[in-house]
Amino acid sequence: MLLIFLLHLLIRQFVLLFFMLLLLLLSFLILLLIIFLLQCLFRLVFLTNRNTLSLLARLLILI
Repeated sequence: MLLIFLLHLLIRQFVLLFFMLLLLLLSFLILLLIIFLLQCLFRLVFLTNRNTLSLLARLLILI
């Protein structure tokens, strides 16, 4: 009976660990996606003319 209980606790710990690792991986992927999108935005801003830059600056000031 005790062995079954301990096994149950062990399985639960492994499941929790697995979900925590999955959550960590998901947050890491979201962070990478955000960095990639910011990089694309900066490329877009610097490839276009200065009017877009001033327009974005005005938008940021408004926000």
